[in-house]
Amino acid sequence: MVQIDGGARLRMTLRSSAPGPGAAAHTWGAGRYFALVTVNGRVTSAAGRGLTLTGTQFTDPDPLLTPLSIPNGGASYRRAVDLTDGDDRRFGVPLACRIVPQGAQQIAILQTSHQVVRFRETCRGGGISAENYFWADVQTGFIWRAEQWAGDGVVTTEVAKPPSQ
Repeated sequence: MVQIDGGARLRMTLRSSAPGPGAAAHTWGAGRYFALVTVNGRVTSAAGRGLTLTGTQFTDPDPLLTPLSIPNGGASYRRAVDLTDGDDRRFGVPLACRIVPQGAQQIAILQTSHQVVRFRETCRGGGISAENYFWADVQTGFIWRAEQWAGDGVVTTEVAKPPSQ
């Protein structure tokens, strides 16, 4: 399921998976004109519905690849994003980010309960100020839910069933 800026909830289906460094990249689609690419729950690019995030590159390792290893005091890292809005294209916009665990919670997705750790991430740079949240399984680190900036909108994702690795 995906929701953009609190709008209608769309059911997304896994279209493809490709191995990547540290984790697989999953391409999800809803209809013919909307797609997201995620790596362990993080949206790394989006197409359609007014979202402008077209790429993500990490200068430092992405802590969401191993969220249960993030120390209680948090972790800082850098990444760069590519943004495309019509003819306005910005590549390699640098972001300084920090992610901090906020404690254990229980969430329900499609009436299935999950024990998770909630993480708050803040990113700033290049005129961007974003606040993101991720809910990682306390046993596996799998990201069940996320609310995150994806260019011109905030995307909420929930995964009912983890993709096969």
